[in-house]
Amino acid sequence: MTQTHDLPTLTITAPFGPPQPHTSHITTSAASQSLGEESGVGVGESSRVVNEGWAIRTVKGGHGMSDKMKTYLTHIFNRGTKSGQKADGVAQEMQHVRGADGKRLFQPSEWRTVKQITSYFARLSAAQRQQESTKSVVTDMEAIDEASEWQALRKTVYTSIDNSHPVMFEDIN
Repeated sequence: MTQTHDLPTLTITAPFGPPQPHTSHITTSAASQSLGEESGVGVGESSRVVNEGWAIRTVKGGHGMSDKMKTYLTHIFNRGTKSGQKADGVAQEMQHVRGADGKRLFQPSEWRTVKQITSYFARLSAAQRQQESTKSVVTDMEAIDEASEWQALRKTVYTSIDNSHPVMFEDIN
C-alpha cells in the first residue's frame, strides 16, 4: 500500500532567472508506516516527540574526583609550589604511578586529562591566593593596631614632658 503526501508549494529562487514554483511529493510505503508505528512516532504528525534514538543528546553526569585523587593532586601541587617548578606530565605520571603494594594507584576510569588536572591546579592556586590575601588583610590590621598604639604612647610622653621655657616674658617665649 503506497500513499502520496502533498507538501505545500515551495518557491525556489535561483541566482539566475525568475522564481519558479516547486512542489514535492513524498511517497511512503506500508513498511515505513509500520516502522513509524513501532517506534512510537506517527508518520503524518506535524510535531514529533521522540524519546529515544541516535540523534538525541544525552546528559552526561560529571564524575567527581575521589578523595585519593584529590590528595594525590594536592600533594603534587604543594610540591610544585614549594620547589617553584611547574608539575609537567602529571596525567602521564598518574597512569604509571604505583602504590606501596606495587599495584596501580589509579584505574583507567580514574585517570584525568591534562585539561582537568590544569583546571584543578588553577582552583587550588586561586584558593591559595585567596588565603594569602586574607592573611595580608589580617597582617595589615595588626600593623594598623601597632601604629595606633605607638601613636598613643608618643602623645602620652609629649603631654607628660610639657616643654616650658624657664624665662617667660609676657606670655611669649
